[in-house]
Amino acid sequence: MTESILLIVKPDGMVKGLAGHVLRRFEETDLKLVGARLAKVSHDLAATHYHHLREKPFFEELINFITGKLYSGQDTVLAFAYTGENAVRK
Repeated sequence: MTESILLIVKPDGMVKGLAGHVLRRFEETDLKLVGARLAKVSHDLAATHYHHLREKPFFEELINFITGKLYSGQDTVLAFAYTGENAVRK
C-alpha cells in the first residue's frame, strides 16, 4: 500500500547536526522524497499539530520544545515528506 509520511528533525536534532544523517538513512530506502522545508514552527502551528495532546500535562513543554524555546539560537526544524510502499513501516 502506498503511504506518505512526514519526518521532522526537531530543534534538538538540528543543534546536534543530525539532519544529514536522518536524510541519508531515508535516501537508502526505496521511498521517494516529495518535499523538504526548513521552517520556524510558530506556537499556533505547534498547537495545531499536537492538538490531540492538549489535555496532557506536558503539552506546553512540548510546544516550547518544537518551537525551539528550549534551545537558544535554534528555532528551526527540517521537515521531509516521503511516499512509497509501506512508508510508515519503513
